[in-house]
Amino acid sequence: MPYRKNRPTVGGFQELAAHTASGVLVQRPTVDDGARDALLKADTVELVRPFHGAVIHGDMAGDLGAVYPDTPRPDLTAVTTAAVLRATGRRVIVQDLNATQRPYQPAGAQVRLVKVQLPSWQADLEFVRVLAAEDPYAPVAIYGATVEHLPDSPYWPAIRGDAPTAVASLFSIDEIAIGNAYELFPLSRYQMTHGAIRVHLQASRGCNRTCLYCPYIRTLGRWSGRDPASLETDVRKLVELGVREVQFRDQDFASDNHHAIEVASVLERAGRGALSWSVEGNLDRFTPRLLAAMHDGGASEVIVGIESADPAVLRRARRRVLANLTELIMMVRRAGLRVRGLFIIGLPDDSWEKLLATLAMAIELDLDAAQFNAYAPLPGEKFGNSESATVHDFVPLTNDFRYRTCDNMSQKEIRLARAWATAAFRAHRIGDRIVRNSFMDKIRLRVAGKTHEPL
Repeated sequence: MPYRKNRPTVGGFQELAAHTASGVLVQRPTVDDGARDALLKADTVELVRPFHGAVIHGDMAGDLGAVYPDTPRPDLTAVTTAAVLRATGRRVIVQDLNATQRPYQPAGAQVRLVKVQLPSWQADLEFVRVLAAEDPYAPVAIYGATVEHLPDSPYWPAIRGDAPTAVASLFSIDEIAIGNAYELFPLSRYQMTHGAIRVHLQASRGCNRTCLYCPYIRTLGRWSGRDPASLETDVRKLVELGVREVQFRDQDFASDNHHAIEVASVLERAGRGALSWSVEGNLDRFTPRLLAAMHDGGASEVIVGIESADPAVLRRARRRVLANLTELIMMVRRAGLRVRGLFIIGLPDDSWEKLLATLAMAIELDLDAAQFNAYAPLPGEKFGNSESATVHDFVPLTNDFRYRTCDNMSQKEIRLARAWATAAFRAHRIGDRIVRNSFMDKIRLRVAGKTHEPL
């Protein structure tokens, strides 16, 4: 049965449907009066993403942004917002300073939209303050999922929640050209180490599950798809622009298998054999038929959240426990696709012992890649803490949280565990058993409480 739209479209996607589950802090997409008036009057809109010394992948962590020692990536929220604004007939100027790492130069726009990100929110607001003072005749508005949590956000005109949805609703835009919007961005700065240009796309967004640590479902809500025909136009344009790698930023790519199979067919037709692409999603949603279609369409990797080997940690986080994890990973492998596992250290109930079990599981599964992240509660949430987290609780220009998130490990221990697990897994992947075992022995000493190594 082919995919069919079952809700009105807003900004090219099915209308965003917010979660109603307990524990999910929903962010409604809204444009406040100041931002609305400025956008309605403007013929030219400038989108600015500042740079403060750390490369931030802006559309990650539920659009809060995340710092990674990686080549710059496009911010899909900014790209999609640019596509919406173009669809209104406005001229759009993009300054992705996070990618170009150049000083800001005014571009003569009637309104400037500045992306605010959690790791850099204080520096971003200072950038906005200076910008507004230097040119008071061009209003400045802030946007991004972080805006909802800022202590000073009422002072500036703002777009809250999912900016593309908010702006598309303001102008009643239901179809956009994301591929064409990429013309505005510095594609050459998104080159990977081997030279290929990598961009982000979405065939869908949101997720129907309600994991308590997930930052995406609060901003993007339940799963909603994009018409594969619109996506095909984007893919053809990206190939023309010289793009060779696409990471789909769908939170649950395989949520609707019929839709996902149609998307894979689009990539096979429109990618013209030139595109390699990866997807993210819940492992138990992938089927042999879908994986075969993805392989035929040029897919190379499936990125899945495994999080922890401990069922108690997963259940408290409201994460589904998969009894057939090994079988599901083998199924992806048989389809000729790589598997990258994502893990979280420091969830409530976590410990050195459970971290050792998680690392051992990652090695036993022989994943092609693994990423170990330190847990941080989302702003406004008490999960794992006695008080609600605020933007002040994060270490600037990092992904690190200042305070304890589980009883058994301090934040310094969690960061140390993250570094050791990463080093052990990397050594495993290159076949260096001596280095792998040395880091695992360090963790075992922590489990036994026999180490006096300083933190």
